[in-house]
Amino acid sequence: MGTLWVWALALTAILLSFGHVYTEITQTFIVRVRNDLKPSQFLDVEEWYSTTLRSLTSYKSMTLKSESGKGEKQRDFVHVYKTVFNGFAARLTNQQVEELSNLPQVLGIIGFPFGASACLPGSLDKKLVRGKIVVCDRGGSPRAAKGLAVKEAGGVGVIIENVDGEGEGLSADPHLIPGLAITESGGKPHKPWDINYPAISVVFDMSSRPSKYNIAVMRTATHVGNGSSSYSVVVTPPRGAKVTVDPPKMTFTEKGQKKSYVVRIQMQSVPPVNLYAESGKLTWTDGKHQVTSPLMVVWKDLPT
Repeated sequence: MGTLWVWALALTAILLSFGHVYTEITQTFIVRVRNDLKPSQFLDVEEWYSTTLRSLTSYKSMTLKSESGKGEKQRDFVHVYKTVFNGFAARLTNQQVEELSNLPQVLGIIGFPFGASACLPGSLDKKLVRGKIVVCDRGGSPRAAKGLAVKEAGGVGVIIENVDGEGEGLSADPHLIPGLAITESGGKPHKPWDINYPAISVVFDMSSRPSKYNIAVMRTATHVGNGSSSYSVVVTPPRGAKVTVDPPKMTFTEKGQKKSYVVRIQMQSVPPVNLYAESGKLTWTDGKHQVTSPLMVVWKDLPT
């Protein structure tokens, strides 16, 4: 009886051990690599990456469908990056991530949810991004590369948002699609008394009736200064659109006073087929201070 009890305990331990191995959770990580450290015995970086992954504890190749949808193939990684940075994406356990991080050729490892929020190459879901203006966290890759990642995923505009540590500094970037940059404070939820509202974005649906080609947006501003002050607006309209503001001037007589204004955006011309979005801005000024609200206009369902 005692022997049977010992065998039962041993069998239970073995089953629990196997259960731990097979239920260990994996998730997708992006691994940045120094390709200049590739040993000469490897013909290319893909072979080097595969060998490195297979050396990890309990690493298993993935079975992926071919791009044509016919047949399957074994792969050691989800994607290989060769343009903006060097590296690969793979499904890894936490233990495997720790092993990789100790290798001299690994520059950094980024969890895929962060990769999507930072618009890293290959991290965006095309079904979710297509035809949209995408907000990307700054960091993890060059700012212009984020715009390229959005463009390749079918996005029509990009907003680069400073995150903690980046502060209020902004830089001009040569994006391939309309792009804006906002500061760390500009990306946070705004207080009711904050005059700096988020960017105004409108969509002209080319498949709808003409009444949709004239869109009105209302904003409310709160005076945060002491004493009276008058602000006048300077409009920089997006190309192909007419923008008017009513009233064009707001006069405040005391701190905390609220004023509302209406921004009317009217389509004037249909852009070329390869053009989906244009940007502009509203600048309110009292002669000393300026408050800018970015404007983004998107044309949807353009004729082909």
